[in-house]
Amino acid sequence: MELTETNRNIGIDMLRIVACALVILHHTKIDSSNSIFHLLYAASFTISRCAVPLFFMISGYLLLPQSGDAMPFLKKRFDRIIVPLLVWLLVYNLFFVISGGVMNWKDFLFSFFSLEAAPHLWFLYALIGVYLLIPIVSPFLQKVTFRGLLFYMLIWGVTLIFNSNNFASFPALEFDHHGLVFTNIFFAILPFYGYFGYLLLGYIVKVKWDYISRNRWKILSVILLAGVVSKLAILLLLNDAASIAYLSVPTVAFTLFLFIGGLCLNFSRGGGFYSAIMIIADLTFGIYLIHLLIYDWLIKYELFTESRIFTFLITFLISGLFTYLLSRLPFRKYVIG
Repeated sequence: MELTETNRNIGIDMLRIVACALVILHHTKIDSSNSIFHLLYAASFTISRCAVPLFFMISGYLLLPQSGDAMPFLKKRFDRIIVPLLVWLLVYNLFFVISGGVMNWKDFLFSFFSLEAAPHLWFLYALIGVYLLIPIVSPFLQKVTFRGLLFYMLIWGVTLIFNSNNFASFPALEFDHHGLVFTNIFFAILPFYGYFGYLLLGYIVKVKWDYISRNRWKILSVILLAGVVSKLAILLLLNDAASIAYLSVPTVAFTLFLFIGGLCLNFSRGGGFYSAIMIIADLTFGIYLIHLLIYDWLIKYELFTESRIFTFLITFLISGLFTYLLSRLPFRKYVIG
C-alpha cells in the first residue's frame, strides 16, 4: 500500500515513530546502577522489546492480504530492503575495519554476513522471510473464516509457551546437531513458530477494528492485565530472559496493547503537528538503519553520555537529521528505502 496524505493512518504513523524510538531506547538503555532508576530501567527494557514486534504488526496491518502475482509485490518490497541492507552492512563493516575489529578478508566476510558489526540489522533478515510468506498466506486469508483464523492463532500461541525460551528440554521445540529432535511432540507445530504470527495479529486488528474500537477500553484492560500477569508468572516460575523474549506471551500482550492504543489516537488532518508526524514516520526506516552507528560514535567519544535518556534523545535526533539529509538525494531508496 502506498501511503499518501489522503489514505495514510496517523495512528500507524505514530506507531512507526514509537517503534523506532523504542529500538533506540533498547540499545541505549537506562543506567540501572542507581536503585532509584532500577524499576524505570526494568519497565523501559520490557516495553522496548515491543519495538520489533510493532514493526511486524504494522506490516501485517498494511500488507495483508495481497492479491495478484507474487513477483511484483516481492520485487517492490525487496528493492526497498535488500539494497539498503547491503549498503549499510558495507558502511558498518567499513567502520568496523577502521576501528580494528576486522583484520583480514575472511573476518570481513564473516562479519558482513553474520551482522557482527551491525547486529540490529537482523530484523531485515527476518522481514525478508515474512515477506516471502505473504503471497502464500494471502489466498488463505481471503477464504478462511475468522473462527478458522483464530484456531491457527491459538496454535501460534501454544508455540509462545512451549519453546526453549521457557523450557530447557521437553516439552519444547528442541534442536541438536542433526537438526530437529523428531521425537518431540511439539515438532508438529514447529512451522507455526516465528514472527509471522505478529503479521497475522496486525491483520486481525484491521479486519476487526470496528468491534475493537467500540470496546477499546475493555479490550485494552484485558490485554494489559494478561501482559502483567504473564510477565509476573514467568519471572516467578522461570527467569527474566524468558519474559522479554520477542516470541513470548508478555511481549505479544504488551505489543498488542501499544498497537491498539496507537490506532485509537485521533488527530485532525492538516496542521504542523500532523505534517511533522508524517515526515518523521517516513524517516523511521532510515533512522533504524543508521542509529547504531550514531550511538556507537557518541559512546566512543563520550559525547552527550551524562544521562542515557539524553543519549537516547540525541541519538534519535542526529539519526533523524542524517536520514532527512539522505532523503533529499535522488538515490534515496537505495540507502534508506
